[in-house]
Amino acid sequence: MTEQSLAQPRYPSTRHHRCDVPFLGLLEEDFGIDTYSLTKAFLGVSPAPKKAAIQLCEWAIRSAKGDAEKAGDALRAWARKNGCGQYDRRLLEAPAVRS
Repeated sequence: MTEQSLAQPRYPSTRHHRCDVPFLGLLEEDFGIDTYSLTKAFLGVSPAPKKAAIQLCEWAIRSAKGDAEKAGDALRAWARKNGCGQYDRRLLEAPAVRS
């Protein structure tokens, strides 16, 4: 074994597993929540961790009693309240890009 192989962890950390567009497609399939709501809630300055996104989708579906449209509304409201996803203050207050 080389020194380099000993220095690397055997299993990668899950804290770096962040939401991306293909993962949002899986969430939409599993929970029925629309892509717009998922994108607004989970894709921001730093995308949400995948585990947190799954837990929040479960919460939204439970609180909406299975109604996917209401669950999407709940996710967007949660993201606005907590400044997450595309409601992150850094995105909202960024200067406009002129072309």
